Amino acid sequence: MLIGKISLALLLAGALVSLPALAQQAPCPVRRAEDFGWESQAIEAQAFAFLGVRSVKGLPLTFPTTTGVAEPMSGGALAWAG
Repeated sequence: MLIGKISLALLLAGALVSLPALAQQAPCPVRRAEDFGWESQAIEAQAFAFLGVRSVKGLPLTFPTTTGVAEPMSGGALAWAG
């Protein structure tokens, strides 16, 4: 899909790579992280680590402009092992 001179594509990483139905319903071309020499599982792990740190610090994980929530929101509950 082109917007101006920018080509858009959906990049799948982690568990999403194994969901062909998602690729079939996408409104633009779909590429896998591996298509670019990247490791899907590593990208997914980094994303969850990033979200985990933001949650621990009480920083928002979601915003009205991205998910439609009423206000920026953090998420999850911290559960210590043991």
